[in-house]
Amino acid sequence: MFEWGEIQYVHPVSGAIRPVTVELLRAAYLVPRQQQHFDIKFALAGVVDAPWRNSFEVAPGETAAAVDRALRELMLATSTLRMPQMDLSALPAGSRAKRHLTSLLALWEISGDKLPDDLWVMRHVLEASATDAIESLPILNSDCRTLCVAEGALLARLLEHHGAAPDHLRAEHAEGVATRRKRADAATLLGQIQRRLLDDKEGRCAPDCTVIAYGVRDAAMEADVAAGMVQQMLEQSPLLSPAEIGLLLPSDTAYSIYVREAFGRAGLPLSGLPAPLDQKDLAAEAVQHFLLARRVPAPAMALASLLASPLMPWADDVGQEMANAVMSGDYRPHAGKSLEGKSASLYRTIRYDAESTTRALAEALAVLGRSMTSRPELQPYVRRTQDLVGQLRAVLLAPTETAEPPWDRLLRMTAMVPPTASAVVTRTTSGVTVFLDTANPWREISHLIVLGFAEGAFPGSVAANPFFLDRELELIGDICGLSMPTRARELSERMDLFRRQIGIASHSLTLLCPYRDGMGARLAPAASLPLFTRCIQGVGEPENFIFDLDDIAEEAWPNAVPRALETKSMPPLSPIEVPSHLLLGRDLMTLRTKEDGTVKRQSPSRLETLIVSPLSWLLNELEATEAVWSPETVDVLRKGLLAHEVFERLFRPGEALPAKQEIEDRVPKLLTERIRQTAPFMQASAWALERQSLVREITMSALGWREALETHGATVINNEFWLRGSIFGIEVHGKADCLLRLEDGQLIIVDHKKSGTRNRQGRLQAGWDLQVELYRTMAKTPSLEEKIDETRELLASANRVGVAYHLMNDSGMLVHGAAIAANGHFTSIDSDISHAAMGKLGDEVARLRGGKVKLNREGDRKFFSTQAKMGLYAFDASPLIDAFTYAPAEKNEGTPDE
Repeated sequence: MFEWGEIQYVHPVSGAIRPVTVELLRAAYLVPRQQQHFDIKFALAGVVDAPWRNSFEVAPGETAAAVDRALRELMLATSTLRMPQMDLSALPAGSRAKRHLTSLLALWEISGDKLPDDLWVMRHVLEASATDAIESLPILNSDCRTLCVAEGALLARLLEHHGAAPDHLRAEHAEGVATRRKRADAATLLGQIQRRLLDDKEGRCAPDCTVIAYGVRDAAMEADVAAGMVQQMLEQSPLLSPAEIGLLLPSDTAYSIYVREAFGRAGLPLSGLPAPLDQKDLAAEAVQHFLLARRVPAPAMALASLLASPLMPWADDVGQEMANAVMSGDYRPHAGKSLEGKSASLYRTIRYDAESTTRALAEALAVLGRSMTSRPELQPYVRRTQDLVGQLRAVLLAPTETAEPPWDRLLRMTAMVPPTASAVVTRTTSGVTVFLDTANPWREISHLIVLGFAEGAFPGSVAANPFFLDRELELIGDICGLSMPTRARELSERMDLFRRQIGIASHSLTLLCPYRDGMGARLAPAASLPLFTRCIQGVGEPENFIFDLDDIAEEAWPNAVPRALETKSMPPLSPIEVPSHLLLGRDLMTLRTKEDGTVKRQSPSRLETLIVSPLSWLLNELEATEAVWSPETVDVLRKGLLAHEVFERLFRPGEALPAKQEIEDRVPKLLTERIRQTAPFMQASAWALERQSLVREITMSALGWREALETHGATVINNEFWLRGSIFGIEVHGKADCLLRLEDGQLIIVDHKKSGTRNRQGRLQAGWDLQVELYRTMAKTPSLEEKIDETRELLASANRVGVAYHLMNDSGMLVHGAAIAANGHFTSIDSDISHAAMGKLGDEVARLRGGKVKLNREGDRKFFSTQAKMGLYAFDASPLIDAFTYAPAEKNEGTPDE
């Protein structure tokens, strides 16, 4: 494929030889900018029955890139860069070639007069006259062999407008090109390889130091080795200029990153390295997340990403706070209530204006377009967002559109394309020369270091054409006159380009061969290695020519290890001995405070965390736990929340128990309502099986609960009510699920759990339960600041209050502190259910009051899981818990106390 710079001209005044570039032609012909930019994603949305439709729905970014490349090759196969009018009837009816070519032509027609920017410039020059040029560009090389049809037409037009350079300059240039292809002395191995790499004639040369190959670990190590080699060369040859040393990099953008970092540390300037990768497509990302946030059900991650986007009008910290709140399950974050002006308007449009008609969505997009950030450095992204909003609104407001927005088409139009390497290359006269494997060499050098000499590079692999086989391209060329590149031609051109690239070195060629890719997978050497070794005597297998750096003493490495400028190596870190306690020197029970300065209350779940892992509790108090962003899922906690809410509406205080048929009829409706309110993502068809399973589970549990209540003559006094009190001198509050009154007047505080009976019963019998015992304690000792309602008066007047767990998965009921006759529904636990938990809690509170945090010890996970029967959520809250786990002096299976 043509690379800008292959066509060269001679400056008429200075005589300098320069490449013909897009910007040069734009300036020389005063090419105007396009009124509308070419957008492949917008065009793709308009071809409804294209053969790539299914692929685009699954992988829009990758499909858009593949279609863009195919369309570009089709455009370059024409001599005018205008859509050709051709008869495709001669192509086999129903054939893949005809179907794909027809769709690509339709895509070109939808794009109208728009072209990619470089092709726009080419077409302008093709249609210009000689008098339109304001600068003379006498062409130096008129025999470029790898130009496609459009590029050949451009070369012919430039020759027509500017003529050829003087004959003597062209002759000198041709002689120089021939010399550069074999710069090294023919008596050396490098000289022989430059002359015979693609020549299969017999004859081998003795190995010497002009060509050598080293095996290294991976790309990062290659960059370090190359930097060290350059340092060593410059130190050993004071007259050698950095520009006389070249690096040849594969197209993998990781090499540009590693080389920039390694040479930067070594203080070595570079010339010809592409600019850093473009940033991600912030505009397409913001618009796509806006569409997803407006489409019900809105994914939490899409909403959070939109709120945290730098293109939003609110401050970054506000956006991050709102995003974290959404990912924590709060879809109405508190920070959004204080927004003003255009920020408030956009936030209301995102969160509250839920109308999903076509016209409403068009108006919402208009709000987005005029409410973006005003930060100067982000204005290019803002303008791109506004352009994209305009394209979407044009689709929505078209007369043919229905009342329901075409969500799939809109989302395809906003598909994000992966970032690509920048075309901006800075070349200087003093830096180490950088060549890319896809471009012609642009400078003669003495020493060349090839990085990434492994499979897939040198020559670069040619990806399979997803649109046409080689024989189909040949058929299209014969019938339609469109000459598009085949894989065989591309591979041949790449091999010839590699031969020209290694031909610019006059003294040495070093090949660096990585053994592993970025994911650690094993790599084979480059496919061209056998072409090297067939020129060398006594090598045998090609891999024998590679010297493994691991087999060479470090002091004998070719680079003697690269040295960073003005830095000292850090001594190795010594292993950290974890203590049993952290001493922080303050009352840690007062960390969380309200706006008025009073200490916030603890909850039963926080105190359970304190029992299992005081460090996990501390991190939670400091809000230093990991904020994980992950897609919504139907886990145990979400199932429990939905089941609680259905029970609360099904078994109402003061009402008769619902009949069995009523339960079966109402559970699906109640669950659908609660999903819409608290888990909207579950409305999607992908979660249909989970919804059906949850309906069945809640229905079975509700029928069992109804039977248990009816058997014991129990009535529901209250649902979801707060209890407040104190324990060990700290204020506690918690919301109990249900308060029952049995027919004999006994009161029981019930907590519903979406789990089974076995494990919870083991915890109660072991004395490690905490939650319901805290409820009973708070029921007996209400807080002084608590408002006394009927429920609290009833609990205060009762001589005895029982507590119970209702285990929804198997309809078990574990009761403590109430006189209950054992039967198939209720199981009475007579032993102390919380003595171990309360003892441990009292000890930990006392330690925290003194500023002392007890760390977990090895074996705590096993103890709390197998003996205490408690959950292990506290251990998984942060990787710091395991990192700060200490080994006790004597291991035992007892309590984790001191």
